[in-house]
Amino acid sequence: MANLLEYTLSLHDQVSANLQKIGITTMGALEKFTKLEKQTKDTIGVLSDMRGSVGSLREKLNLLKSEKEWIPASNIKDIRVYNSEIKKLEKEIQHLDTINGSVFKSKLKDAISNVPYADLLTNPVAQAGVALFTAGKMALNFDEGMAKINTTAQLTPKELNNLKSELIDIGKSVGADLSTVPDAFEKIISQTGDTALSVDILKASLKGSKAGFADQNVVASALANTLSLVGKENTNAGEVLDTLFAAKRVGAGEFADFANYVPTLIAGGNALGIKYKEVAGLFAFMTGKGLKAEKASMLIDNAFTALGKTEITGAMEKAGVGIFNTDGSMKQMDVIFGDLQKRLEYFGSNDQAKSNFLESIGLKDTDAKKAFMILASDGAKLSQTLKDVTNSQGESDAAFKNSQNGMQKIAMLWSQIQSLGISFGGIISTILIPALTGVLFVVTPIIDALSWLFQQISDGNPWVLALAGVIGILTIAYNANNIALQLEWWWLNRNIIYKKLAAFWSGVVAAATNVWAGAQWLLNLAMD
Repeated sequence: MANLLEYTLSLHDQVSANLQKIGITTMGALEKFTKLEKQTKDTIGVLSDMRGSVGSLREKLNLLKSEKEWIPASNIKDIRVYNSEIKKLEKEIQHLDTINGSVFKSKLKDAISNVPYADLLTNPVAQAGVALFTAGKMALNFDEGMAKINTTAQLTPKELNNLKSELIDIGKSVGADLSTVPDAFEKIISQTGDTALSVDILKASLKGSKAGFADQNVVASALANTLSLVGKENTNAGEVLDTLFAAKRVGAGEFADFANYVPTLIAGGNALGIKYKEVAGLFAFMTGKGLKAEKASMLIDNAFTALGKTEITGAMEKAGVGIFNTDGSMKQMDVIFGDLQKRLEYFGSNDQAKSNFLESIGLKDTDAKKAFMILASDGAKLSQTLKDVTNSQGESDAAFKNSQNGMQKIAMLWSQIQSLGISFGGIISTILIPALTGVLFVVTPIIDALSWLFQQISDGNPWVLALAGVIGILTIAYNANNIALQLEWWWLNRNIIYKKLAAFWSGVVAAATNVWAGAQWLLNLAMD
């Protein structure tokens, strides 16, 4: 008994010494060590049972990481050894994860999967039918859009086909989504009623929406409204678009703001004889002064209202601010407000005196007074702004060129693919529609006859019911006899049939295997 106790105590001392060497001095540390020991045993078991598997390697990697966590920070040598083993395992697992290619290939496949019609790139054989269906559907949808357009355009089939080709070319030139082009054109022609003008507006609006990063419908509406107010004989959609881009460049704000607000101000400017480019220049000047688009639009509208009142313009003339030319036309805005600026400079920095002067010429409205004060604050800048907006040739082309980026180049490529799909789908439609017409020619009389027959049965016609009963009995008898004959023939020829089916199926499997091998080879070649 004494020997047993002595042995037990000595064993306890040896274990304690070892635990202390690895830093296990508390119950919490002992618990951690116990879990680590269990993980070690489990991993050894997995490695023994599943030797060489990826899962077993992952278990070993996790164990190494867990063991590393409890190595004393001062033991740099062991930490370095663990890090080396961990890196080797991670490299081996990564290689097994990408056994059929590199990480780059995996990334490339993921990227390709997000490309439209990606299935055609990765599985051309299986997806050929899908491609045909999609192309045909795309062409039919485009033709449906053209039909909607023709309810307004009233074109002959040849003219409509020419318009279709023109719309596709316009869409491709700017990288537009061709599926949206017919709908966009239909909205424009519904507003203008003029095919040639609508084509001009569509071309400019698609370019403008890309260059200005704005909604195409907003740009198209701005161009159509401006042309309606100014007159297509006085300008064109391209010139209006150039004006808007010039105003955006010298002003401040989003292009959509200029497309939304400038056309609404042109009507007020027209009533005073102010040209639309000058109106756009005023809006650019106001936004350049830090005003939000909505506020700038409101102040300009109030300024136009004030300039339309004879008592105000008359008082301004008496105060030395020229409003009209000798022929009765209104002077340019920079001239009028340049004169007003000089008149206000008499009062120096006395803002109250300036306000009293403006009220003395009839400007009782607070917003109109504020608009006059801003427009008369910097005559040189106002003059330069109007000049830049008036001389706006080539602004939209420059904006479109400067807006080019990776996404737009992808859009251009996709537009080209859509064009090909519509053309190919059109060929399918050319073949399919006559075939469907022929089928309908044959099927329609049969459907009509069956409809009549079902109606007679529903109405309880005794002759039809009796005839249907006789036909049913004869059909059952004939089918029963026919089935018996078929079964007898199959039984007598079963061995021959089995051999033929086996040979046929072997041929199908061989052909499918060859096709699949060829497609896989092409895919591997493309990936490499």
